Amino acid sequence: MSRRLPSISRALLLKVMDDATHEIYPRAANVCGFEPGEEMKNELKPIRSGDHPCKTEPLVGKKQPTEPSKETPPSPRPSLMFIQPTNYELLEPLPTPQPDTSLPYLTNRELGTRYDRPVVPSQPLTRWSRLAPFLRRALGATLPSHRVDTRALERHLASGLALTSLPRLSRQTWAPQAVVLKDTAWREMSPFATDVQALLARLELERGSSGLLVLDVDGPPPRRHFRRIPPGVPVLVLSTLDQYEADAARLAAWRLLAGRLSARGQSFQALSPCPRRLWRREIASTWPMAVWDCHARLPRRTARQKPLPATSGATAATSDLLDLLAPAAFVEPPLLRSTRLLLGRPADVGSEWQAWFHSSGWASGVSFGLVRPKDESSTAAQAARLARRSLKPHAAAVDLLISQQHQRHSPLIELESQLRSAFSQGDAATALASSLNLLHRIVARLRQMADTPGFIDDVESHIAPWFVDMVDRIPPALRAAPSLRQLVGEGLGLAHRFLQTQVITWPVGTDTESAQHALDAHSAALPGLLTYRLVLGGWPEASLDFKQALLLPPQAGMGTNEMPLGTLRANLRPLHLTLSPPKGAPKQITRLLSTFEEPLPDIQAAGLVTASLSSNLERRQFAFTARPVWAKRMWYDRYGLAAEFRIRDVPFGLRWIPPGSFLMGSPEDEPGRRENEGPPHRVTITKGYWMAETPVTQAQWRAVVEAARENAPLWNRLVGKKDALNPAPSHFQGPPELPVESVSWEDCAAFCQMLDSLLPEGPGFHLPTEAQWEYACRAGDEAKVPFQGPISLEGDVLSPDLEDYAWYGGNSGKDCVVSNPQDSSKWLGKEHGSPTAGTHPVKSKQSNAIGLHDMLGTVWEWCADEWDEKAYAKRAHGVKDPRMDATDDSADRVVRGGSWYNKAQNCRAAFRFGVHPGIRWVNQGLRLAAGQNEPRAAEPQPKERSDLLERRSRARRAGGSEPA
Repeated sequence: MSRRLPSISRALLLKVMDDATHEIYPRAANVCGFEPGEEMKNELKPIRSGDHPCKTEPLVGKKQPTEPSKETPPSPRPSLMFIQPTNYELLEPLPTPQPDTSLPYLTNRELGTRYDRPVVPSQPLTRWSRLAPFLRRALGATLPSHRVDTRALERHLASGLALTSLPRLSRQTWAPQAVVLKDTAWREMSPFATDVQALLARLELERGSSGLLVLDVDGPPPRRHFRRIPPGVPVLVLSTLDQYEADAARLAAWRLLAGRLSARGQSFQALSPCPRRLWRREIASTWPMAVWDCHARLPRRTARQKPLPATSGATAATSDLLDLLAPAAFVEPPLLRSTRLLLGRPADVGSEWQAWFHSSGWASGVSFGLVRPKDESSTAAQAARLARRSLKPHAAAVDLLISQQHQRHSPLIELESQLRSAFSQGDAATALASSLNLLHRIVARLRQMADTPGFIDDVESHIAPWFVDMVDRIPPALRAAPSLRQLVGEGLGLAHRFLQTQVITWPVGTDTESAQHALDAHSAALPGLLTYRLVLGGWPEASLDFKQALLLPPQAGMGTNEMPLGTLRANLRPLHLTLSPPKGAPKQITRLLSTFEEPLPDIQAAGLVTASLSSNLERRQFAFTARPVWAKRMWYDRYGLAAEFRIRDVPFGLRWIPPGSFLMGSPEDEPGRRENEGPPHRVTITKGYWMAETPVTQAQWRAVVEAARENAPLWNRLVGKKDALNPAPSHFQGPPELPVESVSWEDCAAFCQMLDSLLPEGPGFHLPTEAQWEYACRAGDEAKVPFQGPISLEGDVLSPDLEDYAWYGGNSGKDCVVSNPQDSSKWLGKEHGSPTAGTHPVKSKQSNAIGLHDMLGTVWEWCADEWDEKAYAKRAHGVKDPRMDATDDSADRVVRGGSWYNKAQNCRAAFRFGVHPGIRWVNQGLRLAAGQNEPRAAEPQPKERSDLLERRSRARRAGGSEPA
């Protein structure tokens, strides 16, 4: 091991060691700041095809076998992931909710079953006039009547035999004893339970109950039931004989029963609500069956029939039946039967069973529905049915049948069906108008309930859990309908508020903004405006597991192993943690955090893309990423997330700047303030970005320019043959860690282009915007070191607040290491006696709160924006990501931060100044930014134009245009 970070020890490698093989992986070592030595390079193996790009072979540990054992597969390699604050949004304050008094909320009495409404009768499978003759044959006996059989008498007399008695005609009558086996298996007979009960009631009325034995069986009767069947009596079975489910064991049991009855010589018959297209051959060969359906003919004699082949028309009929019934919240047998009969042939009794037990729905013993709760796949299937439904000729008639069925039930059930029915119609807006009044009343009730969670009358209404399930069941496009989106979102938030749900799953299409606003509007108020700090504890172990993220109150101290992820302001609780699954996944999950110092859930990056944490005032979004290709290493420390890349072995350090908002500019009472620094205004940085830890050094500038020069096509394309960038433009000579200076804005833009070309998969380097620079300088809104806000001034030059953080005109003569310093003997008010001054190596002063060094003093730093003296006055009410693109190549550009040459009042975070883009001062440098707001770099100026600009710059400098 040849190199390590100062803040990380070798002992940390043990924490990323594989428990099974005791090996250390190169990526884990790289995150901790280690590189393999020459003695270990022979042990490295290439990445196998198919491996994860973040997984490599072991770096340190016991040797690997040349061929892994087939019995023991190789252990998986860990994929190190990093949590990265990416987006920020400043939310509008919530208005105080005003209840709508024009519509009274629904009471518990209105929500109950409406018993005064008529019951919709169920149509029979077969009319009794057709069914009665069949039942007499199946359960009857043949007896002589009082009528003389004249034809038999004539034949007897013609034969010349003596007549001993008169021949009588036979008559069919009910057998004195009969047995009916009533199958109660719910998976087979639930859709026909009403028909079975009606048949038995009419049979007892016609035949009488004397001698009739009705046995309830759940599938094939066991032996104890068979013993109860008297020998010699007819047996009728009311069952599908398990031909729908086709369970092999149960089918065999039915065949065994038929064999036993045949062995006794008993008469037996099955009346089966199963069409012949679904009959099983093994059952049809042993049981005489009749199809119990209005479309089927009942046989005149007991006989076994063969199954019929399945037809495509029957399958299509089942699909049509499901499409027509899609709007119903649930379906009872009368509605199912009426809709099937409305379709006509080829819809048969089998279509009813297939609709009842369809795979995308749910079923009970008395009803069924077409959408399983919280099942997005069945919701999508239902949406497809509703979309096809508009083409069905019977849709309007079925809507009337659905309305008739639901008229006795709660208005909630009626509303759900109305919403789905409206979605299936062409003009959904007009159809939804009739449902909005009822929906408004339901949401009004939920508003009343949200302030009193747990109130017994509201709990007994069941309106809150119903609303949550109802939103889950309706199609996503209906949730997002313009006339419903906000109302449904608000109702969903209020329902979860009443239920006090801690982990909320938002269905696709839900207006989560309205839902979260409804949650927050009824939340408990905090004692004032609090600013929470979100930290990631336990780094660098946290790069493997994000279980240790904590919300800390502002007064809590930062631990030694805690990485800052940003701040979050709130004046209401709870906070919302929303986890977004990978693209294409159907739902988002929100967890409510009611207290600070509460551990966040396990949000492993393998199953997520982003997570967001929001209050009623702000929202922050986080992404989970692996180390990018351009970064040689990536790590956490007490300042946050950092990365490093190298050009010609010269390191470039970057810091990730989390997004947020801050007050840009200076107040009127700030010492040293200029007019162009006000008015102070709120600026929102919506996306995170990378910023260099230090100004670009002379070594970094030389490495990039010389690396680009070695690539002739790249050099000619970016710079041109006549206007080459100088690899050593700086006036001051000394250590390579001195900041580069004497570079113009055009030089810096060309430098960024070169760096981008040298890192083809890089983050996109550019000069920071003025807002990005000041936001990074102040480290957001957290003024943890004095110079991030107002500084105290002593005289015209000095500020004790800058001593530990900046090289400026008051102290730049101390410990000066440049070989050609500038004469400063005539400077007044400086705190040292040295007659010379100059630049100093970067990182020789303390950093700010997010790990950036030399933001003030050292050298002026070019910004991408065009200089506008009155820019702040134009955005006094706040702005997002401000950026002033230049309208003219010669327009002045912003410089920020002050330099070694300037007095203290010019080395403030709010100080701003404009300089011509072609000027090259000995105190002008740059700092790299990457990511958000990537401005297009300007084309380099021809040499003749550069000479002209250089003469202009000398003239402007002689005129004193640069602030001292």
